[in-house]
Amino acid sequence: MLSATVFLGSKTETALLKFAKGLGWADYKDIRDAADIALTIPFSSERKSMGCVVQLPDGVLCLFMKGASEILTRKTRYVINPDH
Repeated sequence: MLSATVFLGSKTETALLKFAKGLGWADYKDIRDAADIALTIPFSSERKSMGCVVQLPDGVLCLFMKGASEILTRKTRYVINPDH
């Protein structure tokens, strides 16, 4: 009998992990373990978000944020749409 993957964490965290799994992305744990995290930004109720800065293999720093969509959307300058 196959067991289903169970994600633990906040509703946002588990929704993101289920979404990535549904898209067939690589195992999140492997990606996390391989990430060169330069900085973590803890959740702040004032900011309504949290994030981390990851150094990519080419040396570029990339900021990943999660939080209240109405807050993050206002701070977004560019949106990447992989379908276009």
